[in-house]
Amino acid sequence: KNNEKGDDNISLHSIKRKLLAEINEETSVDKINRIKESINNKSYSIDVDEIVNSLLK
Repeated sequence: KNNEKGDDNISLHSIKRKLLAEINEETSVDKINRIKESINNKSYSIDVDEIVNSLLK
């Protein structure tokens, strides 16, 4: 019975990993598309404060 549980944990783990990867990928694609859209609309502005703060962290 222990082996069966181990297999379940492994498959559950791989499913979680795949889901997280897909969510991260989707998020990145969304961000890129939003940036592209705002560049096309000439409304893209670089948030200098935000960049500086993230560099200083």
